[in-house]
Amino acid sequence: MRNINTPATAVSKSAKPRAAAHRPRSKPVSTATVKSKRSRLKSSGTTACSKAIDVGPDSKWAISYQEAVARFQLKVAPEILDVATKAHLQCTHVDEVIESIRVNGQRVPVVLDHDDRIIDGVARMIACHELGIEPKCVRLAGNTSSTDAWMAYNRARRHLSVGERSLLAFYEAQAAGVKLGNNDPTKLTQAAIAESHGLSTRTLQRTGALLSAAANVDMTAQVTKRLAGGASPGTLLREMKAHGNRANVNAIAAATPKALATLTGMQKSGAKFDFLYVDCPWDYGADEASSWSAAPHKHYPVMPLQDIKALGHQVKAICAPDSLVWFWVPNSLIESGLEVLAAWGFNMVTVMAWVKRSSPPTKGAVSPQHETLIVGMRGNGLPKAANEAPAPSVHEESISRHSAKPAWFAEQIERMYPHAAKLEMFSRQPRANWHAWGNEA
Repeated sequence: MRNINTPATAVSKSAKPRAAAHRPRSKPVSTATVKSKRSRLKSSGTTACSKAIDVGPDSKWAISYQEAVARFQLKVAPEILDVATKAHLQCTHVDEVIESIRVNGQRVPVVLDHDDRIIDGVARMIACHELGIEPKCVRLAGNTSSTDAWMAYNRARRHLSVGERSLLAFYEAQAAGVKLGNNDPTKLTQAAIAESHGLSTRTLQRTGALLSAAANVDMTAQVTKRLAGGASPGTLLREMKAHGNRANVNAIAAATPKALATLTGMQKSGAKFDFLYVDCPWDYGADEASSWSAAPHKHYPVMPLQDIKALGHQVKAICAPDSLVWFWVPNSLIESGLEVLAAWGFNMVTVMAWVKRSSPPTKGAVSPQHETLIVGMRGNGLPKAANEAPAPSVHEESISRHSAKPAWFAEQIERMYPHAAKLEMFSRQPRANWHAWGNEA
């Protein structure tokens, strides 16, 4: 087992531990003693642990700062506990700390401030409690504030995730009055703070933008927890912007419903959509007198390719900079579909297919048994919900009425992108929690 009870690089002036005379000094403790101590605590109902600690090699027991302070009655400065709680920091590998101190004794002291509050060493304090030994302590030297010292110790922790370090850097910048996005030469700059936490300035700026966007939709707690858990700041930022777009579009719809009845109205209202679902009324060029019963113009008004492409100006105005489109295109017009996609400001990412269980007879050499759905992206696209599985690229279902697409595809969008502001273009029927545009909507 690696020894995680090694001396810290920065050591402050030692202070005589405030130890009770009757308690033993820190020294190696037998496994039997540890088990006996834990057994007595458990049987007496006085154990401070929220779960039994397994000192086996595969155990990675952890406890949050907030829980550690409450359960072990530790003294921590309120401002430190506040930041640690916001950043979702944990004391990790507590079981390994216990085993290391049991075998080697406590080599690294717990660092206290001048009010005997813990600056560094919560896990070591828990370990000493579990082992029944008096912890070795040193007192913070000089005039360094408790918060600054605590932040300095946490910058050096190798086990912190990028998200945890991003949150700590953000709260440090906030406390120092540093405005992210603008260096302030009279204070710590954002670049210096980011570098001290092993981050790029861009990551720190994104974290600031993310927490601002999360606050706007009342999701700060959820976002900080996911960020601390390893989620990308950039991905979370796009998701929060989508939440904001959806809230804004819903507010516009509630206040002035007619504003979203036309593309021009949407553009003037400032509405921004994160997801488009499109099934254009393609003109196949069939003769008006054609006997082909499936000719689109016999079922609904069609639009020439140039007219569909011309919608690009308005589509670009109402789509968010990072957005997605699912775009139905006939197999014989895929080239035209890609032209429309480009005119609307999207790049093709991949395709999906609807496989028809039954298809009408054809006079051609190839029987058309599937329809193509192009997936397009603008900017960086939109992240799907973290807990949702991706949609399969192929779906098989029977044909219903002319040109109607299976509801399954819209349901996949709803499942994977519940946070998005969604618009169905050339819609033929309303959908709950969607906005629609089309002469049949």
